[in-house]
Amino acid sequence: MTHYDEVAALLDATGFTVHKGHVPDSPELPYAVLWWPGVGRRSRNTLAGSSGRLDVSFRITSIGLTDVAVRIVAEAMQNAVLDAYLTVDGWVTHQILHRGTDVPIQEDRAVTDTASGRHPLYTVDAYRLAAEREQ
Repeated sequence: MTHYDEVAALLDATGFTVHKGHVPDSPELPYAVLWWPGVGRRSRNTLAGSSGRLDVSFRITSIGLTDVAVRIVAEAMQNAVLDAYLTVDGWVTHQILHRGTDVPIQEDRAVTDTASGRHPLYTVDAYRLAAEREQ
């Protein structure tokens, strides 16, 4: 499994629906979205010049019809990944850290939930994952 797969599995284990980057038309609320930056930033950490370090900043958007629903989803997502150590073959992974809330809870006036006729609310939290190749 990759680092992405491991994070996705942690989020899926919350029991909430977690979309991976793409949200279908008319999703059932509440839910979360995992936004992954692609392959992540690689850097060199050895004199040989090998790219043995991975640094990934990913985001999770939590969506619901009320601020309480959004907080419940966001807390579940945070509890799932915060301080987690991933197991990825060939890598030593550090604890996942919370980098902060990029977007406070707010209404998305561009979207209307068809079932309720209301605008959903959302928040975005950012996380950092760092890892080094095993020596």
